[in-house]
Amino acid sequence: MRYYISQKCKFVLLASILLCFIQETILPQSYPFEIYTSEDGMAGTDVREIFQDSGGYIWVGTDQGLSRFDGLIFTSFRPGIDFPGKDIHAITEDTDGRIWVGTDRGLGRFDGRNWEQFTTEDGIIDNDIRAVLFDRNKIIWLGTMGGVSRYDGSEWTNFTEEEGIKDNYILSILEDSKNHIWFGTDAGVSRYDGVNWKEFTYQDGLAQSSVIS
Repeated sequence: MRYYISQKCKFVLLASILLCFIQETILPQSYPFEIYTSEDGMAGTDVREIFQDSGGYIWVGTDQGLSRFDGLIFTSFRPGIDFPGKDIHAITEDTDGRIWVGTDRGLGRFDGRNWEQFTTEDGIIDNDIRAVLFDRNKIIWLGTMGGVSRYDGSEWTNFTEEEGIKDNYILSILEDSKNHIWFGTDAGVSRYDGVNWKEFTYQDGLAQSSVIS
């Protein structure tokens, strides 16, 4: 005995197969999450910054200090001893593999064994650091509550509103493809081309003038 499938039934069957395929291959899959807190060795639970270095280590900056995660355990460093301050807002790495840490009381640099500290006594314009950038020219830029500091490896140069920055409260820093440095401030964006400053505010199309990132 032969059975014939109508065109309507064929369509329904095809649609069901296609739906199963979409559910298996396109729809988001469920992934397990692991939660880490101070009970696991982190310096604190109020996390301000996360950074992965060239060696694969995860650096976690919190309001209570700095921790490094190797995939198994956290190693925490000593605020005020290894680096100034305990409130960590920024972390980056230079081409020599050194880790730079911006805190509320200055800058720390870690070479894998030893820490070195930089504060206003060394030439930084303000100790409350909110952003750190290592650019293509191997220059360290700091965004602070009192302006911008630039370190060329030997000396610090500072920039404030007097030099052309829109506002001294710096929240973020970015280098673009033309090596221009952009600064997000509490009153707009400033761009530095190495010679001149240009500012942008909500009047130029920004959603608002306070630029966090």
